[in-house]
Amino acid sequence: MVKLRNKNLEQIIQAIINKSSTEIEEKDLDTIEVITLDANNSIDQAYNFDLGDLNKLKNLKKCILKNYYIYEKNYKNLEELQTIEIFELFNCKINSNINIKLKLKKIIFDFCNNINIGIFLKNSKINEIYIRDCRKINLQNLNYINNTEEISFEEIEIKRKMLIDLCNSNIKNINFNNCYVGLFIENMLEKLNKLKNINCNNKKLVK
Repeated sequence: MVKLRNKNLEQIIQAIINKSSTEIEEKDLDTIEVITLDANNSIDQAYNFDLGDLNKLKNLKKCILKNYYIYEKNYKNLEELQTIEIFELFNCKINSNINIKLKLKKIIFDFCNNINIGIFLKNSKINEIYIRDCRKINLQNLNYINNTEEISFEEIEIKRKMLIDLCNSNIKNINFNNCYVGLFIENMLEKLNKLKNINCNNKKLVK
């Protein structure tokens, strides 16, 4: 029997492998490659932000966290996940002092606000960054992240400062999907297009 502190994770694993908590074995955990955790669904509020149990999933490839708080007590648990390829944060709050080191194919930010992407992922190795419907995103320090080949934005209001930071970044491939672009910064977008490989779909011009 495997003991898990995070009761939300325990419930999800029971559903995936169709066993009771007392029947779960380590070999069962090795079969799990994708997991979604929602802190709002936790029945044990004392441990609803505890991510240490994720380390027991030795073949985990994709992890989705919803409504989590990433802070000093749990971010190290995420750094220890050696097999993760895709990491998604949905409506998560991230402590501004956190610097997490990850090695990923892709990281996705959904409905996450007030994040300095470069500081948060400093010294990480991430091939692709996807940012969807987030507010107050700081892109100034993107060069702190290693190996990033592509960054994508969806349903984002593109600010002049963001375009300047993208111009100064080492990232070559940039995608804008359903993004809001001010009329007075279109010239900056054209400048960026000369420096990078830009794909802009369904641009929404705003005053």
